[in-house]
Amino acid sequence: MKRKHLRSALLWLFFYFIPGFVTALQSAAVSGYAGTDFQIPAYAGKKIVLPEVKIRVGIPFELSPNGLVLQKNFRGAVKADWKDVLSVFAGNISYSGSAAFLWNPVFSLTSSPLGSFVFPAAGIGIAFPPLTGSAGDLSGGVTVYFPCADGFQGSVQAVWHKSHGVFSAVTVPFAVGSVKITGITVAGLYHLPAEIPGENDSWYQEDAVYGETSGAAAVQEFRVQFRQVKLQTAVGAVSNPSSGFCYWGRVSAGFTARILSVHGGLYAGNGQIMTSSFSWKRSRLQGYINPKLTFSLGGRGTSRKILSAGIIVAANGRETPGIFPVFLAEIKAVGAIRLSFPRFSVQLTGGSWGIPVVGTAPKAVYRAERKDGGSVNVRLLNVIPCLQVTVFCSGYFFPAVGNGTAKQTVAAGLSIDCTGRNQLWQRLFPRITVQSDLNFRQGQVRSAATEVNAAWSVTGKIVTVRGGISVVVKHR
Repeated sequence: MKRKHLRSALLWLFFYFIPGFVTALQSAAVSGYAGTDFQIPAYAGKKIVLPEVKIRVGIPFELSPNGLVLQKNFRGAVKADWKDVLSVFAGNISYSGSAAFLWNPVFSLTSSPLGSFVFPAAGIGIAFPPLTGSAGDLSGGVTVYFPCADGFQGSVQAVWHKSHGVFSAVTVPFAVGSVKITGITVAGLYHLPAEIPGENDSWYQEDAVYGETSGAAAVQEFRVQFRQVKLQTAVGAVSNPSSGFCYWGRVSAGFTARILSVHGGLYAGNGQIMTSSFSWKRSRLQGYINPKLTFSLGGRGTSRKILSAGIIVAANGRETPGIFPVFLAEIKAVGAIRLSFPRFSVQLTGGSWGIPVVGTAPKAVYRAERKDGGSVNVRLLNVIPCLQVTVFCSGYFFPAVGNGTAKQTVAAGLSIDCTGRNQLWQRLFPRITVQSDLNFRQGQVRSAATEVNAAWSVTGKIVTVRGGISVVVKHR
């Protein structure tokens, strides 16, 4: 009986929304992607050992009244992995972990108040390209594994990247008693294109002007873990095209004790650092602390009820661009509370971002954009049989800065996904997300848009077929 009602509801949704959807396509921006993942298992014979091979191919496209248009930014990647010995990879691969310090050593300060302190990938973490959005430039590399004391595994990695140049990493873990320590060294060489103003540019340049040159960077990182305590330290040196080497250092730590978990960090460095991503990092001082409480309200396993509450307070001291930089300081204070039940959860988040602090900069040159507001996120699981429904909404207020005007943004939407992929209709059912955004200025709607995304993923033993489509309708 339940399946009959579900099929009727799905048919009703299909015939009700499809006509309006087709009409909206006439004035909407429609894009999508199609992709395939191949995973060939490893083989070990008497005379030959074949690696595990993973391949991803993605093709983005656009739909217009003139038909289907394939985009030029195809993306693909391949990885051959001889377990615990060697890994070779190439394609539109993105990198993270310790190597990310080469292009961004500062804290992002965008984490959730309910997040946890987790070590990023040691050395050079690799990830296959997404099938939608930016795919990244071509690159290739190799990882060689070697055994270390106490049963740990170390690695030597080397990567060539079209944008970030050549960089490498050496990771050596070891133990001192019950304390695990990991030492990681990362270094890179890269090319910096010339930063020269054009004929139509202003004679006054905020950033230093320099010719085509090369750059270098190095990072030394240590990680320490003892039971529920984690500590991460890193120091680095970066060659600036106009001022020689600049230096930075950071430390972050976290611990958990029953219902309480706390993590925080500090950063200090030169206020004008040009990284291998060709962007200036102007933070001189940063610090944050994030305490979180987690209470069990009963139940066990999947029927457990949990109440979580946390707050993150962060400060960022940075320099303004220009020949005569001035020091600015801003604070972020955000709190959140989440109540989780087996079939229902709700999370409330609110606070202020970019609160100006008295410093050496007059208000006239203060450019940070302050944001006040909050969001509500509600998740419903199996309220509709076999489906997970998430409803979310948010609203933020941007106070006027200088001679500007105040702005407000409101967003709301929902996502629908299957909770299982056992039956055929569940495998073919897409993950659907609908979101509408409104932007106000001086109390009037300046822009409004609705975006509908649908993503499919059908997994087999060797091949996974993926696809998706995105429809953006601008109302004004």
